[in-house]
Amino acid sequence: MFTVFEGSEKKCEVIMNDGSLDLRGLGDDFWRGVIHACSATILSTIRNESCDAYLLSESSLFVWSDHFLLITCGQTKLVESILYFLDRVDNAQVAQILFQRKNELYSEMQHSNFADDVAKLRDKVGGVQIEFGDKDSHYTELYHLERRYQPSSTYRTYELLMYSIDESSSRYFSQSGLSTDAIREKLRLSDYLDGWKIDDFVFSPCGYSMNAIQGDRYCTIHLTPQHGYSYVSLETNANLKDLIAIPLEVLRPHSFDLILYQPESRDEIVETIRANYRLQHEQRKIVDCGYTIHFAHWNRK
Repeated sequence: MFTVFEGSEKKCEVIMNDGSLDLRGLGDDFWRGVIHACSATILSTIRNESCDAYLLSESSLFVWSDHFLLITCGQTKLVESILYFLDRVDNAQVAQILFQRKNELYSEMQHSNFADDVAKLRDKVGGVQIEFGDKDSHYTELYHLERRYQPSSTYRTYELLMYSIDESSSRYFSQSGLSTDAIREKLRLSDYLDGWKIDDFVFSPCGYSMNAIQGDRYCTIHLTPQHGYSYVSLETNANLKDLIAIPLEVLRPHSFDLILYQPESRDEIVETIRANYRLQHEQRKIVDCGYTIHFAHWNRK
């Protein structure tokens, strides 16, 4: 029987008002409840002085004192995790919510669509939605609260979402019995995560997830290698220009999305890309809630 796994992720970031609530102080049992609400489980946890990073059965959760980032894939119901959180905290303490959902390869397998999710959030806290990309191709949808919020001057988020990795990479990562060390070496993680604390897991029959933290910085990779619907995501708040060439060189995806929140500059990143890829669509918006967001889709030449 042919089964598929939906690699495309749903993502939310919830930011608290300064000094209102220490999210790390809520404890592991609270976050287990948040994750259970979206039908996922916590596999393992790493911590440092700034962040708690939870590796999930479907992607990742990162918790800092004043905000958290939850990324889920497969058939998870991430909106239910947001509602679970909002039901248990004073909503006046919430400065901003960003909820992002990428178009799925197998949308008919999902429990809801973005409009369904947003309707639930609006009933609870209001908010608006916008769209980036090409509705006939690759696009992402974003919901945010109608509350003016000024991101920190150091805030950055970089998302690299890769589709149809080359056949040799698909074969390699689809092998049974691969170790985390073998995958780390193949992905050349030491080239850009040297000195970071890393937590990773190999799924059966295949698939890989990785969380890494260093101070308040994070990096996460999720790999669905099966040929025909392969997908790999990399997200970080470290500067993507320092590492984007490596996953593109290793995995040689047919196409990818680049989503940047508050980018310092796209130009240095683009110079690394344009030798092998052609820009298909690009959009930049200054969103009402205070963020500058850049979306681009690239195809291999």
